[in-house]
Amino acid sequence: MVLGDGAGLGKMAFCYCLNLSSVTFEGAISQFDEAAFIGCEALKTLVFNPGITSIGPKAFEECWSLESVTLPEGLESIGWAAFQRCIGLQSVKIPESVTTIEPEAFISCAKLTEVNLPSKLKVISNGLFSFCSSLPSVVIPESVVEIGSSAFESCVSLTSLSVPESVSKIGDHFVFNNTSLTDLYIHRATPAELGALYGEFLQVVTLHVPAGSLDAYKTATQWEKFAHISDDIQTSGIIPLVTDSAADVIYDLQGKRIKALQPGVNIIKKKDGTTIKKIIK
Repeated sequence: MVLGDGAGLGKMAFCYCLNLSSVTFEGAISQFDEAAFIGCEALKTLVFNPGITSIGPKAFEECWSLESVTLPEGLESIGWAAFQRCIGLQSVKIPESVTTIEPEAFISCAKLTEVNLPSKLKVISNGLFSFCSSLPSVVIPESVVEIGSSAFESCVSLTSLSVPESVSKIGDHFVFNNTSLTDLYIHRATPAELGALYGEFLQVVTLHVPAGSLDAYKTATQWEKFAHISDDIQTSGIIPLVTDSAADVIYDLQGKRIKALQPGVNIIKKKDGTTIKKIIK
């Protein structure tokens, strides 16, 4: 199906079109309203044109056949549960123009392994990646100031998570039932406001904090629940980057920016906003 010019797609415009397999946006459609393509379970291909500024709530919920999505430059917001339960979705490329991603936009995308967060994003909203059980890593940009409740709940493939110094507020159970999580890196010397946490992982995960802030975390509300706290993050400032492109940024598995590729797993944020994982032997 090819869609031409128009102001937008109305609520539930193509909902449950069970045989719809491809949609190409050729015109200047600026937005999708709620549930525009909900339940189009055969939809496998989306081709966007620049000009779309917002994707409405539940726009592509339960589009089970979607495997990869590249969202267009100029997009500003992704609505609540926009890609909820897209169980075949493996990769999402989000442009740098996006400033708002609403709660549960990618909840229960069980095969999602690759997603980037744009550098202007301020809030990782509630339940954003909950139950993304195949997601191995997430690079949180330094623009983020708040992480919502259950943002990474049940991301059972996530082994480590790094939270930048900019984050000052973290919601309830932002990590919960993360059975593979072993290391949590918090780069803020003054403990951020932290919501409720409970679970056996508090006895397993090592909380890494900046050097000299051990006592602050051992006495801070909720943070003191971690059985293993180590103040082993050295705050030596930003390291100049040398990569294949001056706009690429490389992180190690702990979320620390590094100068060049190193042996082991490297997380590379490309200049186009995509994130890739590269293993150097």
